[in-house]
Amino acid sequence: MVATAYKAAGAEIRFHSGLLVSDLRYTVVDNNHTVIGLATTTGQNQPTREGYVIPSEGFAQIFLRQFQDRWEEAVGYDDYLEDIFSEIKSHNPTVSIQLLSSQLQVPESEVRRILGITTSQLNSGATTDFIIHKFDKLSPLSVESID
Repeated sequence: MVATAYKAAGAEIRFHSGLLVSDLRYTVVDNNHTVIGLATTTGQNQPTREGYVIPSEGFAQIFLRQFQDRWEEAVGYDDYLEDIFSEIKSHNPTVSIQLLSSQLQVPESEVRRILGITTSQLNSGATTDFIIHKFDKLSPLSVESID
């Protein structure tokens, strides 16, 4: 997951369900130029090969407002992954950290961090019980460890 690398570099990451799949890419430069990229082919990791620069402050403001609205509605990185893990757990209560990591392309250390699993819990074999217990809580602030 590319977001993990950006988060590790210090960026604030948010996800908006309406933008997870989109064929429009844009950048606003200096509040008065909009660069729009249109995908000419579909598929994973396909670069944008066709783009337009539109020198218009008004046009740039439309895209800035659209971005800000989506940003405010979006969910943070940790909350997003917790939601995904919770949904997966509801269908597969014994899913392993390794499977979550490989299928979601999130490092195992990041899966453990989001789930609140410590190295000592991994070594004690309490991982599965901890994951199930963690998912049953509604708030990440109410996590309790299993002894």
